[in-house]
Amino acid sequence: MPRNLSHRQIIETAVVLAQSEGLDAITLSRLAKELEIRTASLYNHIDGIESLKCDLAIFGMDKLLDEIKIGVIGKSGPEALITVMFVYRSFAKLNSGIYDLIFRVYENQQQLDQQRSELIRLLSLILKPFNLSWDDEIHLIRGLRSFIHGFVSLELNQGFRMEVTIEESYSRFANMIVRTAITLGNK
Repeated sequence: MPRNLSHRQIIETAVVLAQSEGLDAITLSRLAKELEIRTASLYNHIDGIESLKCDLAIFGMDKLLDEIKIGVIGKSGPEALITVMFVYRSFAKLNSGIYDLIFRVYENQQQLDQQRSELIRLLSLILKPFNLSWDDEIHLIRGLRSFIHGFVSLELNQGFRMEVTIEESYSRFANMIVRTAITLGNK
């Protein structure tokens, strides 16, 4: 049995498991086996499977926020908005094992709620150069998140089987969102 097992090690092991085998592979007994400990020992670090999933969502949201922040450094306006859309999509595709967890509702999710609010604030800052009204900004943020999440969900589940490239479709819609932001800011 490993000594000095940390909460972080548990989360990182669960992430690897989710990424390689999917969310359904994450059970406490399977995680304990991967960590070479007894299942009961996990309860010294987590409150159960739902708590673990919330912790994975927090881990994922941290990673998403970091990637967006790094991606938009030195950019503003349309360039920053396009970057956000492509970074967000890339994150979801590369982290498909934990991506869906960041949108679920958990019993004790205060930290996750704070991260979600930070994402909205970050998107709001990125939209500032477009000079949108408050209402238009909220509607655009909702539409932006819906576009990205919906597109990625369909893409991850092989929902796009036509011969037109997926990249071209995503680029076109991303540019439509930028044009919409410009149009709304000019009204």
